[in-house]
Order: sequence, then C-alpha cells, then structure tokens
Amino acid sequence: MWTYTKKELQVDGLPVEESLFTTANGYIGIRGNFDESTYEGSIRGTYINGLYELVDFEHAENAYGFPQVKEKQPNIMDTQSLTIFLDGEQVKLNPQKMINYTRVLDMKTGVQNRSYRYQTINGKIADLTFERFASFVTPELFLMDITISYEGEIKVVSKVEGDVRNYVNPKDPRVGHSGAHLIHVEKVTSQTFTSPPQAGLITSGLQISCKTLRSKMTVSCTSAHRVGGQSVQVQENLLEDAASTTIIGTGRLQLTKYNVFTDTSRHQSPAQTGLQLLEDIIGRDFQGHAKDQEDYLAVFWKESDVEIFGADDVQEGLRFNLFQLLQSVGKDGRRNISAKGLSGEGYEGHYFWDTEIYVLPVFQMTEPQIAKSLLEYRYGLLDHARNRARELGHTKGVKFPWRTIGGRECSAYFPAGTAQYHINGDILYGFIQYYQFTGDLSFIADQGFEVAVETSRLWLELGHFSDGLFKIDNVTGPDEYTAIVNNNWYTNGLAKFCLEWTIKFSDLLKTESTESFERLWTRLGLSEEEMEAFGRAAGAMYLPYHDQLGVDMQ
Repeated sequence: MWTYTKKELQVDGLPVEESLFTTANGYIGIRGNFDESTYEGSIRGTYINGLYELVDFEHAENAYGFPQVKEKQPNIMDTQSLTIFLDGEQVKLNPQKMINYTRVLDMKTGVQNRSYRYQTINGKIADLTFERFASFVTPELFLMDITISYEGEIKVVSKVEGDVRNYVNPKDPRVGHSGAHLIHVEKVTSQTFTSPPQAGLITSGLQISCKTLRSKMTVSCTSAHRVGGQSVQVQENLLEDAASTTIIGTGRLQLTKYNVFTDTSRHQSPAQTGLQLLEDIIGRDFQGHAKDQEDYLAVFWKESDVEIFGADDVQEGLRFNLFQLLQSVGKDGRRNISAKGLSGEGYEGHYFWDTEIYVLPVFQMTEPQIAKSLLEYRYGLLDHARNRARELGHTKGVKFPWRTIGGRECSAYFPAGTAQYHINGDILYGFIQYYQFTGDLSFIADQGFEVAVETSRLWLELGHFSDGLFKIDNVTGPDEYTAIVNNNWYTNGLAKFCLEWTIKFSDLLKTESTESFERLWTRLGLSEEEMEAFGRAAGAMYLPYHDQLGVDMQ
C-alpha cells in the first residue's frame, strides 16, 4: 500500500482533500487546491516554513510579561492557478461533467496525480492529467505538469498571483484573526533565459517579489513553463500584483510549470537566486526531476518503512503519516515543524513541544541528520530564551517559548502558554535522546551541554526546597485544561531527569573530552557548587503519589 487514492469527486469534501493532498518538502508547502477551479470552502495556500510577519496581540487586560507581538506564517504567492478553455468553454468544477475522476498520492515516488475526462457543452471529450511535487532534492522547487488531449483549441492561462491574504475564521482560534495582507508585492518582472534548452518551448521567467512590512522578510516566486504541443502560441502579461502566461495549442497540449520559491531566511538575494536556480533546473524535464524525487525517497523508505501484514489500511495509514512527517519537517537547522506542518494555517505556523516529544523520536531512529538539524534550530534560540527568562524575572537560565517561529513567545494566553515550563525539559530531552541514539558526544559539547546547563539553572530558580523536598509551583503541565498547578508530575519528573542528565553530560565530557569540558565550564561560568545544587534538586524532587489509589498524581 504505497498510494493514497480518492476516486470520488465530492465537492463538500474537497477542503479536507486540500490538506490531505498537500505537497511539501519541509521548506515549501502547497495545499492540494485544484489548479483549474475554485469552490466553496476552498483555502488556497502556499507557505514557507520559517517565514513570518509580526502581528500585534490584542490583550483584553495587558500585564507585564505578556507578549506584545507574535510571529505569524503568511500565505504567499499562488502559483497553482490555471484557467483552461476548450474551444472557448472554461473548464469548471462540475461532477456531472468530470468522468473517471481519480486523485493519487504515490508515497514511493513522491508525485501526486489527478486526472479525469471532461465533456464540453458540445459533447466533445477532453482528457486532463495534473501531476505535481515539491522537490526533496531542490527544496525551492515546486513542479506542476499538465497534459490536455482534446480535438479542438486548448487555451491555458497560467498565473502567479501576488495579491493573497491569510485565511481567517472567527470560529477557529487556531488561525487567529489576521486575515489582512501579510506580504506586500514589491515588484513584478519578466526575464528571458540566457541559455534555454533545445527540447520544448521555454517561456520567460516571470517573477513576483514580496516583503513583510514589519519583520522585513523578502520572498520571491519565479515561474516559467516548458511547453509541448501543436501550433503553440505564447503570450505573457505583467500586472501590478500578478503575472500570467497564456498558452494556446490544438489536439494535445503538455506544459510543465517550474516554480521556484526563495526567501531571506535561506538566501541573501531571493530574487537573483530564484532566477539563477530556475535557469539551472529548467533544462531538465518533469520526468528527470521526478526521478531525483524517487531516488531520494528510496533512501528514506529503506531506513524508515515499517511493514505490516494483514492490515492494509493500517499499512497505508502508517506510510501516509511517515510521508507527511518528511514533507513537514525542516531539514536545514533554521526551521522546525509546525503543528499542521505545511498543510494549512492552523496554529499560524508555530512550533510546539510536539517536535521533541512526538516527532523527533521518529527521526532519531531513522534520519539522525534531520533530528540533529531540529536540535540545531532550538540551540539557535538560546539568546531569545535567555531574554525571555529575564523578562519573566529569572536571573539565570533560559525559558524557551511555548509557541514560536523565530524565537519570540507567540502564546498570548499565559496559563496555557508561558506557564508550560516543561517546554525547557522537552527540548533537553531531545538532546538527551539524540545522544542515546547516536553516541555523538561532540554535538553535546558543541550545543547540547549549554542547553542542559541553562535549562537546569532555570529549574533551580523556578523551584524551591520545602520539608526536604524540591517542589515546583505555579506551572501548567501537558493538561492545559488544568492550568497553573503545584507539582505537576510530568513537569517535576522531567525536571529531575534533565537535572540528572546535566550531571551525566558533565561527567562524560570530563572523562572523554577534557578540553571541551574545561572550555565549557569556563565559558558557562560553572562551579562544583552549582553542579551539586543540580544534584540535590534532582535527588529531592517531589513526585506526588496517591497511597490509597496506588497511582502517580498528575
């Protein structure tokens, strides 16, 4: 079971399909919208993992320490939009006119296919096939391939739309209420390639560059087409906030749309880099890039696949989930994995503790380099976390944000956000797991030990000794519906575990990497007294237990 397939065209279920058929690679994500049609409830979306705009919080009652701005993932330029005409009749969503509808996600090749036969008003039949994927090999690349067979004139208007807004739903708190433009079009340009390939007609590179007003992040989308068919004509049109290519042919029209996304979190000059990347890759056809995609996934599945016999639905579900994790997760140390991956705008693109506790273990066992990159991202937030700890009144240590993209705390609700101090332990737990799986002590020396020390310092400041026990009051555990409690078992248990591992790491470095040990102790200002304090807190940690029921108490 390597495919996820839909063979019924149910219009009211298409918004769900948009999420399930998201095309992503950890850097870019494109919802599974229909290229050629829109419909009620559709949420058209394209996202870059790690790109964000700053949006003001509106607190009913403000207080010191409440975040004043949040980072929000913007919806960026729409490259999916196509308008298709058959002898002048526009192809529209109509289940009665769309015959043999099939949509397939092939998780072995990483390519998505959608096809149907369309009957025009004059009774003629057209066969339409749409293929797409976001490249794991070239993260900036989103490829679309469209083939139309029809005995008559075929016209396709392919757009790059810069005038986009974020989705907003007042009934859904996960998407917030910021439906305004989060990116603003700066420039729409066209450029001819210097050395176009011989096979097929290549259109000009159309580029739209946009910028966020407050975070000052720039994103560019550069698109071009490789066109094959009979008597093909091409016309390009530049507007103030959009660009389009009109392609006309007869009998059979085949076009590949190359879309390259670049932004300042990954590239110094997004516009220039986008054009260069497009010129480098447009010489290869869709099948060539698809072969690279399949080769990449062959390596991934060799390490990650789990075979289940006698339960095809479970096998399909497991592979689907593994594939979605691979599509969603950042892989370059600059970005992480948000609550909805890159499939939509729920939770505004924010990263949570889910990374370290639920997602990271999969990659620890199968793709340790990806696991390492996720931890490198957290290490990169240390200065933000130090500042947040001071803002909350702590004199030492770090407080990692409950939800974030670029390092700021983006949770407005203190009891279910900032008060979940266990995020510190969750992140260190990820570093500990990485060491246990790989034995890579050099990474602990470079990054993990500093995280261990700084989070341990905060446990000492947050907790206190009482009646011979170390207690941590006024925190929220994973149960957000029981907020602000004393001695949440999960928080205390995780704090104990992390304090003990801070001491273990220190001992390991002292024994096996003396130079690193001495350098780190000096740089971090550590002392034997502080290490002993970590040990006392861990040894005396209060873990509530109900004697009569014989259970640990949440």
